[in-house]
Amino acid sequence: MAINKVFGKSNNHIILKLILINMLTDLMIILVLALIQTNSLIICIYMIPYLIVEFLVIMLLAHHAQKDLLLTLNHGN
Repeated sequence: MAINKVFGKSNNHIILKLILINMLTDLMIILVLALIQTNSLIICIYMIPYLIVEFLVIMLLAHHAQKDLLLTLNHGN
């Protein structure tokens, strides 16, 4: 239980930083592309589902990795 509290909080902080940096970088790239190609501002609308899916994939992979790490630490390996 103590391992989960220590590593879980630390990992959540790192994951949230990763998601924030990733989303901001993606949004900047999308905005630059939309500004360069002024006739295709619709790209912003199509990229919103992409950002949502990317967020969900990162969260699922992080949860799976954290669960495996905690199982390994709890078994003493």
